[in-house]
Parts: sequence; C-alpha cells; structure tokens
Amino acid sequence: MKKYHMLAFALLLLLLPQASHAKAPIQIGGFTLGQNVSSYQNQIIPGTAMAVYENGMCEEVQVKVSNGFKTGSMQYGVCADPGRIVHVEFKYEDSSKQFFDKLLEQCKKQFGNPNEYKGDSFRVFIAWKWIFFDDQNNRITLKIQHNAKDEEQRLGNVIKLTMTNLVDNERKCWRESMKSRDGEKQVRQGKVNWDQLLPR
Repeated sequence: MKKYHMLAFALLLLLLPQASHAKAPIQIGGFTLGQNVSSYQNQIIPGTAMAVYENGMCEEVQVKVSNGFKTGSMQYGVCADPGRIVHVEFKYEDSSKQFFDKLLEQCKKQFGNPNEYKGDSFRVFIAWKWIFFDDQNNRITLKIQHNAKDEEQRLGNVIKLTMTNLVDNERKCWRESMKSRDGEKQVRQGKVNWDQLLPR
C-alpha cells in the first residue's frame, strides 16, 4: 500500500506543469510586477479604477501604452499588500495570427517552450502559458493569447504577466475580511427595522 501511494504521488508530480528554467520575466511595457502602483501615477488613465477578482480583492486601472500596444492595464492589491502590482496585461496593436505566431516564436527563444496550452481544442482561442519562479521564490506566469472569434475572451493578441502568489495572498486576505463581515451581518439580522425595508 505504501508503494502504491508513493507511485501515485510520483505520477502526480509528472502530470503537474513544471516551471520554466529561464529567468523569470517581471516587467513589460514599462510596468513591473511587485512594485507599488504609486510609482506609475503619471501613466495611469484617470477614472478607470475598478474592482476585480471576486468583487474587490484587487483593483484594476487602465494605463497609457507605448508603441506596439493598443491598450494596457494593471491590477494591484487592496487587502494583504495595498498598492502592490500583481498583474500586468497588454493588447497588441497588431491583432493578426501572423503576429501571434512571431510572438510565440520570440517567447520560445527567450523562455523556452511553454509549460501549458490554455486555449480550446479547436484553436479558435489560442493561449500558451509559461511558469517561473524568481530568486525570491515568487511564482510568475506569462500568458500569450490569440483570439479572432470567441466573444467571451478578449479579441486580438494579448500578453499577461501575473505574480500568482501575491494574488493568492490578496484572495486569502479578502476571504478572511469577508468572514468577519458575514459575522457582523448575522448579528444584525436578528434586528429587523421594517421602516427601512418597506416603500413609503
């Protein structure tokens, strides 16, 4: 039985996507994962902040982009580490499949083969993902995607950088804060003020 468990564990490790051995990328378009959003105030488009990730776990802002990009955004924490950038995403000006193929080729040259295919089986939505760990053991993912038809995904060519352990920290902090709020709601539920709940 012990040998069976060891074999099952070994097979599980083989099935899990392995991290890339290339140096972890942390910056694109002038924005760096792990930095504070306050460092980029002049590059943020005013009035674009919105809650993302489970209704408030992080915030997202649109950013000014350099040549070659059409739009860009970054997300930062609001709970575990307020203001710390956890995700950066850019859409390229060139939305063609030919550009995506060249982008994939360049990424392979710099980072090796991707760790996972994340698109659909029909290749209508194509997405490749790399996984890295930096020298501080931060887990970073790089994802590139091409979409010409699927309206549930962003159209065109998109690149995303995410420091996933920071996202996990924000999610944990957010859930803990929601538990305390739920407890306060349960206490208040015992007292119903019908004057506030009915129309006049």
